[in-house]
Order: sequence, then C-alpha cells, then structure tokens
Amino acid sequence: MRISTSARYALIVCASIAMLAGCNSSSSVLSPPSSVAPGGNVYVADSATDTVKEMLAPGYSTINKLGSGFCDPQRIALDGSGNVFVPDVCANEVKEILAAGGYKTVKKLRPRFDAPVGVAVDSSNNVWVVDDNSSSQGVYEILAAGGYTKVKQFGSGFNHPGAIAVDGADNVYVADSNNYEVKEMLAASGYKTINTLGSGINDPTGIAVDASSNVYVGSDTDGTIKEILAAGGYKTVNTLASGFKQPQGLAVDGSGNVYVAAVNSPPVKEILAVGGSVPPSPKIIALGSGISQPAGIAIQHPSISNIRR
Repeated sequence: MRISTSARYALIVCASIAMLAGCNSSSSVLSPPSSVAPGGNVYVADSATDTVKEMLAPGYSTINKLGSGFCDPQRIALDGSGNVFVPDVCANEVKEILAAGGYKTVKKLRPRFDAPVGVAVDSSNNVWVVDDNSSSQGVYEILAAGGYTKVKQFGSGFNHPGAIAVDGADNVYVADSNNYEVKEMLAASGYKTINTLGSGINDPTGIAVDASSNVYVGSDTDGTIKEILAAGGYKTVNTLASGFKQPQGLAVDGSGNVYVAAVNSPPVKEILAVGGSVPPSPKIIALGSGISQPAGIAIQHPSISNIRR
C-alpha cells in the first residue's frame, strides 16, 4: 500500500502538512516570523516517527508529542472540542486522542478498517474515513451517537481515495486519487449525489475546504497546491503554489492561510493569504522543526482554549 488524511472546522481543517524545501521561483520561502498569521495550534501526523505532534501558536516553536502507540499515522482531524482523530494505518484503526487531560489518553474507535488513510469530522462529531485498501476502498461514516460503534458506507466507484474533508454544511469532499478526480458528496441528498469538481488535477492526495466551501487539493504527481473555487460551480481551478513533494495533507485556517504537509519535503509550511485569499506568487513560511515525514495536518480554531496554557 502506498503512503498516502482531512477535516474541518467551521473554519475547517484537514489533515496533513508538509512541503518541500524548494518552491518555484514565483514563491518565496521564508524563515518563521516572530508572529505567525492568525490561527490556532497546528497538529501534525509524523509517519516516519509514528507520532502525532502539536505545534503551539503563536510562533510554532514549541512542539509537543501527543499520545502514543501509533503506526504510520496519516491524515488527521480535530473536532470542535479539540480532540484529535488519527487514522492508524498499521493497526487498521481510527483512534481518538482526548484533549481533556492534556492529550494523554488514546481511545480506539470500535469499527476496524483495512487501510484508513484519512479522516474528517462533521458538525455532529461523526468521523468520516477514507479506506485505501483495494478490497474495501470507499467512504465511511463512524457515528458519534452510541460512542463511535456504528459505521455506514457511502458512495461507490472510488479508486484509492486518499483524503477527505467536510464543509460547514456537512458536505463531504474526497480526493479520489487513482481516478484523478475530486468529488463532492452532498449532505442534502443523504450523500447519494456525487459531483466531480474541477478538472486536470493529477493524483489528488490531500484535501481541505474553507468556510466559503472553496476546496484545496494537493497533487501528488506534479507537486502543486490547487484551489477549486465554489463560485461558479467548482469549474475554476487555480494553482496556488508548486514544488512540493507528495503534498498529502492540507489545512486552511479562518484567514485563508493554507498549511501543507508534504511527506518527502519537511518541515511543515504555510502559504500566506492576503485579505482572506492566497495571492499570486504567495509567500511561504516554514513552521517549527523536528517533523521527519509530515503526512497529515489539522488546525485548532483560536476560539478553542489551549489546554496547555
């Protein structure tokens, strides 16, 4: 199985972040500033060290290890209380690191999967999962009601889905990697209506959605980060930045800054927005250090109190 996360907040997050050291000539990679753009703590799945880490805002220089016992953690997600959900690929499980108590307690969610590579959380705290295994690949929902013991499967026709995100209306977005497509599953239809968004996205492996339902995608093949605009019905696709190596995890904060986790190009990077959107030739800054192979990322909204403060 190939190394292959997601999520949301009303301000939405998704799971994964890292990017390569060399960006294209139209982008600027800077050292971390003393004060980073508005946003909460950043959470990263480091698949090389089998750890989940928390980078504290502002500055992101303090990095804490959360929980233990993971094996190849991938595209992670947060819920509204700051709990971290982790797809643990080797164990074929999704695990929850509880915010209460300082992220020491790790719980296994009851359903088992074959290759869970990405998770997202909806407004009811249901956990959405993409399974990448050939025999069971698809989109699943683990229901919060009843303590995460029941699971439903939705949709069909996916070919190694690699990442998942949920918007503020609980619509689900899937990076359908081997179909070279980004898909939207509409909540209003009971997730029976599935739309293909944009075009020309090669091997999408990371995905995030912002508060306006614009969709951000990492392309594994060409190393670009693209934005599919909601206005106009998801027909317009813009390239925001390039030069990443396997950008498998993305997240977006409430100011429109995009965070990238590229497995083969640490450290974590942030594409800076101006006035709520990423401009042409954006500035890109490196966040923190000590992340060996970032495979998933999520962002805490600033309104959630930092348990460590």
